[in-house]
Amino acid sequence: MGHPEEFAKNLNALEGFKSTDTLMCDWLENVKPYHIKNGHVVIGPLKEDQFKYLLTITFYVNPDQLSLLFHGAEYNNASTESPPVMVTFGSGCGQMAALLGDLDTDTPKATIGATDMAMREHLPPDILAFTVNKPMYRQLCELDEHSFLHKHFWPRLMHARKTIQR
Repeated sequence: MGHPEEFAKNLNALEGFKSTDTLMCDWLENVKPYHIKNGHVVIGPLKEDQFKYLLTITFYVNPDQLSLLFHGAEYNNASTESPPVMVTFGSGCGQMAALLGDLDTDTPKATIGATDMAMREHLPPDILAFTVNKPMYRQLCELDEHSFLHKHFWPRLMHARKTIQR
């Protein structure tokens, strides 16, 4: 493939996402690549019979839905040193798998994505992605009547949106 510095220089000349070729090279060196375990990556709808193979779940959401999922991700977590939700620079596909790190972990993790300008044109302008690993997906599914979902903020927001849309 050549030297990493040359690759970084060419990539930066083509895409211009970092202010210097050195920063692009440093970024590439620090991003942990996702290694495909079984030879394929399948992106598709969530199917119950395929759950054991699942690595991440991506929700394509508007800002209000993103807010709800963000609250859901924080609901059972208190760590400030390792927050459950992260936002970081990366490719669209990288934000669906690689950025969540060790996908075999029991630690619930999420990332806000669809911020890659190269792929934004394929999404409606008000849509972002919220990608979670399986432990975080389980936490979100377990939100119950005691959670924020059944308090006043979400219904008020939904009411406000209906009023605005009229």
